[in-house]
Amino acid sequence: MKIMDVFGGITNIIRGTVSVTRLGPVREPYPHGDLLQQAVLRWIFEMVEKAGATEIYAPDPIKENGLVIEPRPIRKSGRIVDPGYPEFDQLITIPESTVRCFRGMDKAYADGIILPDKTAIFMFPADCLTINVVDVVLGKSSFEHGPRESTRRNLIPAVMEKFRDSKKENLRVMLCFGIQPEHFDHPFNHPVFGSHNQEMVEEILERWPKAIVGNPKEGKIWLHMLAAQRFMEYGVPAENIFFDDMDTYAERRPNGQFAYWSARRDRKEREKRQKSDEWTPLETPALQRPRNLVISINRGSFSPKWDWRTVPGIHPVSEIMKTI
Repeated sequence: MKIMDVFGGITNIIRGTVSVTRLGPVREPYPHGDLLQQAVLRWIFEMVEKAGATEIYAPDPIKENGLVIEPRPIRKSGRIVDPGYPEFDQLITIPESTVRCFRGMDKAYADGIILPDKTAIFMFPADCLTINVVDVVLGKSSFEHGPRESTRRNLIPAVMEKFRDSKKENLRVMLCFGIQPEHFDHPFNHPVFGSHNQEMVEEILERWPKAIVGNPKEGKIWLHMLAAQRFMEYGVPAENIFFDDMDTYAERRPNGQFAYWSARRDRKEREKRQKSDEWTPLETPALQRPRNLVISINRGSFSPKWDWRTVPGIHPVSEIMKTI
């Protein structure tokens, strides 16, 4: 697991992989089938509690709808008694922790959320971006799941609408996790998606040209740069937007195993086996996939002395664009 300090503590991103796909309410006493879920929840709750948060929101991004929701919780004695968004209708607790999780699985469909102070969010992205946006003056924090289609269409406008009262120079954007362009190809000659790929890549080339890397016919999309160019369209300065350099497709652990689940890598490996006449399922069954867990925590504080140079693997877009 890795923990990234984002913008001097207003958010912390915690990421790793787990062997459970969907965390629903935990029943008490724990049935044997819930033991793995219990262990994952205990770890999530422990990380959130250590960061000083007391509640978790967990929307469901499965529809990739580009929606950013803004709960307005009701608190009593410092605790949320109403999550402020009716779709969060499942309360998850475990006996070992005082942290509580408001889950909206199969109801709170959203790619993003405005995080109230002292709250967190967890999601299970695959190759998609994770996006943190904060207003360092107002202390407002958001977290988004950035799939390709939402990122190029409606997600960034939805985020900026939530920050419409913010001065653009006060915004900071962290674009991290996700797949790098050398592995995110959309070739024009693909036997099934070729025409769609060409139409999509040509649109990106026209509107956000730096998001296409190399020969356009190979369709290598740089998701981080696509999102960055969209934020810059709305006036966010390039020096206020940051990338990390990890790659869900290629990053490995010291023992040589892949560090993260990659939907694109899984698909390519299955296609290779199919071409060699080795039987393989069209899709890896959900219960056989590890999942990438990302937690973002709004700690409710910000250090104006935060320096990207102190966080390994972080680069401002203003510096990156000098090299391309």
